[in-house]
Amino acid sequence: MIESIRLSVPVLLVTFGVCSLMALVFGLLPVMKRPRELVEALRPGDQSSTGRRGKSLLMGVEIAFAVVVLFLGALLLRSFQRLAAVDPGFRTDHMLSFEVTLPEPRYQDETPETNRFYEQLLEKVGHVPGVLSVASTTQVPLKDSLSMSRFLIAGAPRPEVGKFPFAQIRTVSPDYFKTMGLGLRQGRLFEQKDLEKGTALFVVNQAFVDRYLAGRDPVETTLLLGVLSPQPEKFPIYGVVSNAREVGVSAEAEPVMYMPGFGTHAVVLVRTQIAPESVVSAVRAAVHEIDPTQPIYHVQTMDEVLSDTVARQRVTAILLDVFALLALMLTGVGMYGVLSYSIGQRTREIGVRIAVGATRGDVVRLVLGQLAWPVVFGLVAGGVAAFAIARVVRGLLFGTSSFDPLSVAATVAGVVLIAMTAAVIPARRAASVDPTEALRAE
Repeated sequence: MIESIRLSVPVLLVTFGVCSLMALVFGLLPVMKRPRELVEALRPGDQSSTGRRGKSLLMGVEIAFAVVVLFLGALLLRSFQRLAAVDPGFRTDHMLSFEVTLPEPRYQDETPETNRFYEQLLEKVGHVPGVLSVASTTQVPLKDSLSMSRFLIAGAPRPEVGKFPFAQIRTVSPDYFKTMGLGLRQGRLFEQKDLEKGTALFVVNQAFVDRYLAGRDPVETTLLLGVLSPQPEKFPIYGVVSNAREVGVSAEAEPVMYMPGFGTHAVVLVRTQIAPESVVSAVRAAVHEIDPTQPIYHVQTMDEVLSDTVARQRVTAILLDVFALLALMLTGVGMYGVLSYSIGQRTREIGVRIAVGATRGDVVRLVLGQLAWPVVFGLVAGGVAAFAIARVVRGLLFGTSSFDPLSVAATVAGVVLIAMTAAVIPARRAASVDPTEALRAE
């Protein structure tokens, strides 16, 4: 996903145009004042209360925008943290995966030549130093899959056409469950004799039992495949294994039916006790020894697969958090600029207050009070907008409420902290005003 991101010249030009237009518009706004207003603005003395209210409103709107971006960024960050903490149901460390596709017509599904190729491959890779176990399947774990099949439960009422139950289906080698680390819950796993005899049987996962076999003994249940044919095939269930999130960590474990065998396409999983990347050359040599013309592809560790499955959420969270921090910084700079200008305009007023007995603390509270209304307005208005937008984009969140308390607290704390930081220098400057110099200047 990351590799597909490129610099887009049209987007860059649009961004440049919008920024230039905004700079021009907001640069011309002060010049567009009526002549009387311009004269008032240039006249020495204190700023009018109307001008202060306008600037306070502007600060409030700026804070509101920052609240929206900061809250959404916090939500997506929390969502990504929870997604990254999900247990996929098996260990992804020290596991290598690669794919093999045997050419037709030399190889066909479930033929002696195909079976012999994979049996030799698994045996040779299993003897590579540092390899603990090796197995094959038809789908890379954790990736989206369309390998699904409709079925019926023998002895159960036949549902209407279009309402048949369905589940993920995988063709695996006998050591698949050992390599993945899936525990046996009931019955037995596949054995080598099942491959040799071509036994038609299934091992299902616990999610399959929970969804479709409630109240039944799974190992005494027979499934029917080819449900639209006059004579459906019968597959007894021989075992039940623990769940793995076969189609990604963002989805609950799907019902899966496992059957023994090999096809022309296979995903080979190699569990190692050393760095999985270090056995790649030995794996290629093993394949070349069996068939010098047969390549392998999509060589990657399972940690890399897991990272790829959450790449979209990770990139979205990082980008929005960067934008949120930039918005917060711009808001702080804007508040600092407005407060500094306002303090400069109210120098005589502050000098008079100090002259008649106001303390430094009183002056600091005056400055902070000027900031209080915009901050409260921005938090309230921005909070309402942020909650509304969060409800719209809640489909992007994983395990996180659109009213997440921690995200709310982080947003409020961030805005208050940046506001206090922006007010420090103007407040100190206001508190250090010399009343004599201020009144003489006027």
